Parts: sequence; structure tokens; C-alpha cells
Amino acid sequence: MNSNKNNYLCFQLRYSVIAILFLCISSFVSAQNQETTTVTINTDNIAGIINKNIYGQFSEHLGNCIYGGIWVGENSSIPNTRGIRNDVIEALKKLNVPILRWPAVVCG
Repeated sequence: MNSNKNNYLCFQLRYSVIAILFLCISSFVSAQNQETTTVTINTDNIAGIINKNIYGQFSEHLGNCIYGGIWVGENSSIPNTRGIRNDVIEALKKLNVPILRWPAVVCG
């Protein structure tokens, strides 16, 4: 299931990049032809509320960032909750991080 989700996210990312490139190229071609392009943003039309968990943070496994940094294990002498350091949890709460992802999604 998780692999399918990652594949879907990679699919979305790839086609989003293609769409952005297409828009950039068409804008460049349009500018070469001295045409005017207009973009209108309607702020009165609210399509919905975006879930806060979409916007979060991610952590990479660099040095001791994860093991020995965020994750110390449940049997560690460092105060922790289910293996995650309590001081890290408090710091993330102060930063209002809604979700922390690890590992980051890798499109391959």
C-alpha cells in the first residue's frame, strides 16, 4: 500500500513538473510574439480547506540526526516517549510542526 502511495506521489510530481514546464515555455513563446498573458486569482472563491498535515517537515538520515538524535529507543536512559526523545517532541511542538516525515519520499 505504501509503495502504491509513493508511486502515485511520484506520478503527480512528474506530471506537475511537466505542466509547469509547459506553462513556462508557452509563456516564453507568447512573450516572443508580443502577446499579453493575464492571470486572475479569485480570492473570493474558496474551494476548500487544505489539511494541515499536508504541510509538514521531513527529516533526513544525516549523521546522528535520526538514530541517537530523534530516535533513542524505548530502553534509552534519555527521557523518551515510545523511543522518541521528549526534548525533541517539545521542540517540535514549539515550532508547530503538524507532522514530521522520515524517511522523505524518494521518487525513483
